[in-house]
Amino acid sequence: TSGLAEELLKELYTAYEIKDSPKYPSLDERITIAKTQDSLVSTYIKIFETANYAMLTQEYDLAVECYDYVITKFQSREIYNNYGVALYLKGVTMSDQEDIKYIYPIEIDLGSLKNSEGSKGMGDDVKGVFEQAIKMFEHAVERDKKYYTATLNIACVYSVLRDYRKAKFY
Repeated sequence: TSGLAEELLKELYTAYEIKDSPKYPSLDERITIAKTQDSLVSTYIKIFETANYAMLTQEYDLAVECYDYVITKFQSREIYNNYGVALYLKGVTMSDQEDIKYIYPIEIDLGSLKNSEGSKGMGDDVKGVFEQAIKMFEHAVERDKKYYTATLNIACVYSVLRDYRKAKFY
């Protein structure tokens, strides 16, 4: 709807013969509100895209910071998924490479969880990052139960944590 609100509102007011009322915002006020919201959404999109570019350059801390900001203003399955991927990749870079033997098909999209005892060799800080990634992926699935990208990503993180029972479940 970007850029269409003013024209739409004017046509609605004309078609339904709506007159300004002191009880409600005037047509001009509604147009101003719509333009302000359009500007905010545009800003959030730019921050989301910045986070995606940060992922490509392996600037995971910046990506996490950007996704964290956007998620406080607007929630969607894609934002939660990409936030989870950023946390997952941050955890991978923090971990000893011996801990993660495989390349997982984790996918970026344009409750407290406990790990099994099998994730030895990872410090609590690394496990914590992976747990945050799982939470973001779960938020994505909550928004769309058939969003299999995030479900696959959850399985990958549990596999990295060597919780194969949960990985197999997902």
